[in-house]
Amino acid sequence: MRTTVVSALALLLAFGVACSSDPKPAGEAPKPEAAVREPEKPKAAEYETGRTAFQKLYISARSFAADAKPYRLQSEYTEGAPSMDGKASLWRAQFASASRQRLKAYSWSGMPDGGVSAGSEDTYNPNNASTRVFEVPFLKVDSDKAFEVAQKNGGEKITKKNPGQPITYMLDFDSRGGRLVWHVIYGESPMKAQLRLLVDATTGQFVGLWREPNESAVTPAGGCYDRTVRWARAVTLFRFGFFQDGSFLARCFFRFFRQALESGFGVSRAWALGQDLQIALVVGTRLAHGT
Repeated sequence: MRTTVVSALALLLAFGVACSSDPKPAGEAPKPEAAVREPEKPKAAEYETGRTAFQKLYISARSFAADAKPYRLQSEYTEGAPSMDGKASLWRAQFASASRQRLKAYSWSGMPDGGVSAGSEDTYNPNNASTRVFEVPFLKVDSDKAFEVAQKNGGEKITKKNPGQPITYMLDFDSRGGRLVWHVIYGESPMKAQLRLLVDATTGQFVGLWREPNESAVTPAGGCYDRTVRWARAVTLFRFGFFQDGSFLARCFFRFFRQALESGFGVSRAWALGQDLQIALVVGTRLAHGT
């Protein structure tokens, strides 16, 4: 009797377990585990030529004033930028409105969180030569083409020595030559330029070395450049003829002046730098001779 009861209880327990289980229907595949999402890769920086970036900025500038016209476009160097392709990840354009007598700058950034942003407004004087506006149709040559022209006219010597040479670009109206020009600047900024060459932004022709305002044109050969060099040689020889070892001082001074001139400095700036060298040479020479 006891054996029968035990057997019955065992059967009841087995039946209860079987009824409480929830078997999967035949043919149903097991659910896959949730896929692990990979972290999103950071967005790469974008680089544009000057003309392409300018078009984006010009659209925004029309909201500032219907008659807004550009007077300068300039790139800013960033590490790793393909500046030898005429491109940059940051371009800044400045516009003027004659009706509102106001200036405003707009910037385009190719950084992941970039885009077009507006700067603050300022007063505008149409008679100021530094803010001379230009007509957009004159911009026919892009910054990449300007770089190619500059390379053929002296820039290649620098990039061969330093393949990673920073290059920046600026576009403005040359009131002395009456043309729109690209400044191809071999340096992180105009103040740090090893060389600064001008290219016509309408025709693509090489213009020459950059020169300071109110100075005669300085071109690689002939004309005013040769006259300036001859003048500098005569003046330096005359000045240093009064000093002991004067011919040596004259050669040093003249060589320095000519290199500064060929590097894109204006005549007055190159001469001012030479004056500093003159003082150092004269003092050094006198100290060496005990005078």
